[in-house]
Amino acid sequence: FNFNAGLDFGLFNGRLAGAVDYYIKRGTDIFSPIESDPTKGFTNLLTNNASIENRGVDLNISSLNVKQGKFSWRTQVTASFNKSKVLKVKNTYRGFFNFTRAGGAENIEGHPMNSVLTLDYIGLNELGQPMVRDENGNPVVLSFSPQVDVPLSAMKFAGVNDPKYALGFNNQFGLGDFSLSALLMYYGGHVGLIKPPSIFDDRPQNGTQNFWKKSGDEAYTNIPGFGGAYGTPEYIGTRTGYENGQQFVRKLDYIALRNITLTYNLQDKVSQKFGLSNTKLILQVQNPGKYVFSGNDVDPETLDFVSGRRGLPLVPSFTFSLSTTF
Repeated sequence: FNFNAGLDFGLFNGRLAGAVDYYIKRGTDIFSPIESDPTKGFTNLLTNNASIENRGVDLNISSLNVKQGKFSWRTQVTASFNKSKVLKVKNTYRGFFNFTRAGGAENIEGHPMNSVLTLDYIGLNELGQPMVRDENGNPVVLSFSPQVDVPLSAMKFAGVNDPKYALGFNNQFGLGDFSLSALLMYYGGHVGLIKPPSIFDDRPQNGTQNFWKKSGDEAYTNIPGFGGAYGTPEYIGTRTGYENGQQFVRKLDYIALRNITLTYNLQDKVSQKFGLSNTKLILQVQNPGKYVFSGNDVDPETLDFVSGRRGLPLVPSFTFSLSTTF
């Protein structure tokens, strides 16, 4: 099932024009992995078993703001809003521990695509072990052996990894043989589970030094320490409850200046002396700036959404080029 309704418009002799589209797209028989009989040689297969619905709006508006002599100013605004929902999927979870589902993006019936599940982390107990709330609100220490788990109902839906909307704002200025353009983008509506401080990090974050060391520290820190030896009461079998706690989810809305381009059009009477035409000198700066509303210590474009590890931020790049026809 697909539905699309659109409106195109033009006003003021074409100085203002645009298009608006609303869509509903339902895809069926979409590939998704399912478990298979391992005696047949495969533990899972990709089959046509999923159905997904996408609803959204696309917007495109362009305007000629100023046209005076050799000077011109044009603006283009683009916007895209999307909401997805998994209608059916057969790859239901069949693992041994529900808590291992936390952190990674998952497709669950009734939820958006790439949903992020988290655990209700409530801090450390007197032994320095991470605790989460179960379905009844009681604190539990997750463990592989002996098995201590929580049901899916005790986990928290934190949001999605993919931006729900993207807005673009592009301005172009022209003056004689020179032109200047700048593209500003805004992405929002998505989240990321950021890896919290850990004493086992290769490059520990600031704050890691405040990890739990002795009974009573749980009143001042939520960072697990080394734990005791295997078989002792202080042993920490898994740190998943801490590492995938809901308080480490961050909104990743950000605004980025994507590129700035300065172009000089060499006059044909000059370039033709060298057998050239349509000659342009172009200076371009890509990714000169970005602002993340929840904090610039995380770059959403280089974040590893699976592990939650921060990546190095994108750095500006500069390009000078010559474009011509001969």
